[in-house]
Amino acid sequence: MNDDQKPSWKELEAARANQATKSYVKELDSLFTASGRSEEAEALVKRLRDSHGTPELAEVCRTFREELGMPREIALLSIFLDSQEAPLVVEALETMLLLAGEGDAEFSKGVQSQVRVLSQDFNNDIAEVAEDILAKLA
Repeated sequence: MNDDQKPSWKELEAARANQATKSYVKELDSLFTASGRSEEAEALVKRLRDSHGTPELAEVCRTFREELGMPREIALLSIFLDSQEAPLVVEALETMLLLAGEGDAEFSKGVQSQVRVLSQDFNNDIAEVAEDILAKLA
């Protein structure tokens, strides 16, 4: 096609189909990102994992909870258990208990050990919920 001619119907249709395909693929890609999360959520998950074992873990856990709510993945909840802030630990354990009750979660041996240790915690709120989880998993 030269500059002074209009595109043919066939060319217009091909361009439309190409654009529709690109749009469809982009939409599918967004649905099937890792864990189906948005890019912002993925960045926060990465920040949570990267802060594990650092002094800023509790702050990152609070930010995560405020922005995304409590995670529904046991691996991420187990990071919250290391935050050393009783309210965060209790909330993470309560979420784990809920997931254990729904049968929606796999508790690895490491997470089960972590919960077992918390069942001996001096904080009764932490110990009670941890014991409830262990009873569900038994």
